[in-house]
Amino acid sequence: RSADAEERVQHTPWQGKPFWSNCDVLFVSDEDLSDGPAELERWTAGVPVVAMTESWRGARVYADGHWRRMDSFPETEVDPTGAGDTFATGFLIRLHETGDVGESARFGAAAASLSVGGVGASAIPARAEVEELTVTLKALCREEGLDDRYLPHHGSVSRPVREDAEARMKEADRPSSVVCSPPTSTSTGAPSARTPRNW
Repeated sequence: RSADAEERVQHTPWQGKPFWSNCDVLFVSDEDLSDGPAELERWTAGVPVVAMTESWRGARVYADGHWRRMDSFPETEVDPTGAGDTFATGFLIRLHETGDVGESARFGAAAASLSVGGVGASAIPARAEVEELTVTLKALCREEGLDDRYLPHHGSVSRPVREDAEARMKEADRPSSVVCSPPTSTSTGAPSARTPRNW
């Protein structure tokens, strides 16, 4: 980021050496995508976990060679300031505790969603509030027979994962959702700058 002559913050592509090369987790925003897929490939080439927030739409997380999607939790937005930082904090806390990227993304998304329900830092949730939200939504998924797992969102996944997703889609007793990357996405399945969010 940089500031213009009128002190407005604006995106500026990073020109130096990759400062992220020794990171365990890198957090970025979709607003940081000045160079589209090429930039995503630079980030994922040297970092095992990359989380890209997409404002009210949630986040995409890269881990184990795959991009996955975590939608935001339902919340009435009052002030989005700090939601990305809250997501990152929640994500890192849960990742440290569990080592589970999917659980960490869910926890971070819950924390971020709660944080936009009020003004400024006063709305940043306590841990108990985040846990209550995640437990409540998991229970609702169980009651409705919905899958709340954190699944890969593109086709270039291992055969067992793909076959499991296909089997779930064929089950008539519960709904299933599959999100596909359109042809304009990169060969790695990373979201393209020109790609519509969901199909």
